[in-house]
Amino acid sequence: MKNENLVSVVIPTFNRKKMLIECIDSVLESTYKNFEIIVSDDASTDGTDKAIEKYKNLKNFKYLRNKKESLLSVTVDNAILLSKGSYIFILADDNVVDKGCIHKLTESFKECKDVGIVGPIAFYFSRPDIIMHAGANKTLFMRRYKFIYMNEKWKCQIKHNQEVDSYTNAFMFRRDIAKKTGLWDLTVPFIGEDENFECRVRRLGYKIIINPDAKVYHKRDISSSTGWENRVNKMRMYNIMRNKIINEYRYDSLLGRITFTISLPVYVAFYLNIIFEENRYSKQGKLSICKSLASGIFDGFVYAILNKSNIKFLND
Repeated sequence: MKNENLVSVVIPTFNRKKMLIECIDSVLESTYKNFEIIVSDDASTDGTDKAIEKYKNLKNFKYLRNKKESLLSVTVDNAILLSKGSYIFILADDNVVDKGCIHKLTESFKECKDVGIVGPIAFYFSRPDIIMHAGANKTLFMRRYKFIYMNEKWKCQIKHNQEVDSYTNAFMFRRDIAKKTGLWDLTVPFIGEDENFECRVRRLGYKIIINPDAKVYHKRDISSSTGWENRVNKMRMYNIMRNKIINEYRYDSLLGRITFTISLPVYVAFYLNIIFEENRYSKQGKLSICKSLASGIFDGFVYAILNKSNIKFLND
């Protein structure tokens, strides 16, 4: 297996062994055969290590496991540092990959030399005619990401190699670009970690595009499309504004930073409303989560002002 045109499929995972198995099996059925699979396990406690033993004899399969839970950026970095491919495909473990997906993604790089990242269309697994994710674009004022075509019925409305500002869930990039940008910033452990990397790719003048011929199917329930169900907790609320502030102040334009700063009270009001509408917590618990949000905002400005980062680079 040659490194030229080799695709390293990086699958970070945590306590989702059933979905992980389905994800791996779908990759193995790809029409594109020049790939390696690297499963990077963030110290799962559900028996993931036992569940994937049946793949360990495959020459193109590698398994890493963090000694302790370290969150997404560390988990992804560890896998990329072990990878050998000229293309790297980051794939969330709750996806099933269409047989032609990897091949179609690699074709985009051959068609467009200024492409840095290419993503497939993600459909709901339970509703393969409905778009779950097809990238996002930043709004002019608040600089928030607006997901395009989300929950729309698929009518071929996405143009071939359509450009977007950001893509998450499943996307491919060239290894030589990662050598220039560095890998995931470990000071942004999760929430906004993809955006942080993508901002650095765009700063180099590369585009982020969608190839509508490449498809994945996401296991997320279409009824929970807002994404907030069971996701309000101290760690998430600490990171959600902290990392947004770091990314905006480090990588956005001057105008973008100004408009984002003006809109900060709107962001805070939005998240406070979500916290206090959450029925799982007592009043004291909600106040504790609010403190985490405030602490995250403070730390975000500290990291942004001091320009603190922790980015590893590929040396091969």
